[in-house]
Amino acid sequence: MIDELGGFLQRNLIVFVAVILLPLKWLVVRVCKDREAEAVALLSVPEDLCYVALGLVMGDVIHSSGAFRRHWSGSQHISIDVMIAVGLNVMVALLVHRLAQSCNGHFKLWRAAEQSQTVDKPNQGMLAIPDTNNNISTIKYRHLFLFSTGYVLQLLLAWGWIHWIASVLANT
Repeated sequence: MIDELGGFLQRNLIVFVAVILLPLKWLVVRVCKDREAEAVALLSVPEDLCYVALGLVMGDVIHSSGAFRRHWSGSQHISIDVMIAVGLNVMVALLVHRLAQSCNGHFKLWRAAEQSQTVDKPNQGMLAIPDTNNNISTIKYRHLFLFSTGYVLQLLLAWGWIHWIASVLANT
């Protein structure tokens, strides 16, 4: 079992090291007790995975006998195939970034709605404002749903892409 685990880690060492750095980044921010940076570090994980994947592809492209060139060895246009893989990686990174922008907005609006429920209501006397907790709860859960859906979509997209790259790199 230990030999199998060692072989697996050796074949996937680059991906393992790159992916383990992301939780370490979050842990360092957590130990420093920086709550805002902790949220930012957690929200940036899918984008970080895209840049790890881009680094893996670019690192392999440098070698004339890289894994991607061997993967497409049957093609007549290996250089074009490799550049298409780089272009797809950039497209995935752009898509994840656009999703991250939307998710960050929904995250901020969810937190704002959460905080607005805890604000003390002023005494309005005769002009009492109707209770708005139901509306705020609806807004809060809407933004929480949109944020979590977008974040899961980002993670799936980034993880699927890095998984494909790792499988190409592992089949060397």
